[in-house]
Amino acid sequence: MVIAVLFGLVLLAGAVFAVSKFGGQVQQALVQTTTPKNTMPTTTGTTGATAPTVAPIPKVTLNITSPVDKSVVSTPTIKVSGTTIPNAEVAINELDIKSDATGAFSANLTLDEGDNPITIDAFDADGNTNSVDLTVTYEP
Repeated sequence: MVIAVLFGLVLLAGAVFAVSKFGGQVQQALVQTTTPKNTMPTTTGTTGATAPTVAPIPKVTLNITSPVDKSVVSTPTIKVSGTTIPNAEVAINELDIKSDATGAFSANLTLDEGDNPITIDAFDADGNTNSVDLTVTYEP
C-alpha cells in the first residue's frame, strides 16, 4: 500500500513537471493543429440540433473611404474612392474601372439634383464579388 502511494506521488510529480515545462508547447501545438487560420468553426453530427448559420467571409474586401453614405453635397461632382483587393475589377454604377496594385481605386461621378443611389461592386478573377450601396444627395 505504501509503495502504491509513493508510486502515485512520483507519477503526479512527473506530470506536474511535464505540464510546467512543456504544457505551453503542447497547448500551442494543439491550437495550431486544431484551428487552421482563416477558417470558421463548424459543427457536425446527427443529433437533431440545428447548427448555427455563419455568414461566409467575403473573399473580396471592399471599403469605401469617400463619399459617406447619406451625405449631402453642394457640388455636382464627387470622388468615389476606396480599397479592395489588388487589380480587382470595380464598377461604380455604370462606370467600370480597375483597382491598382495596392487595391486602391477612385473615380469622379456626376450627380443629379436630389438623391443619387451609388452601387460599388468589386470582382476578383475567380468571379467572387462584394458590393456596397450608398446614397448621396446633391442640393445645389
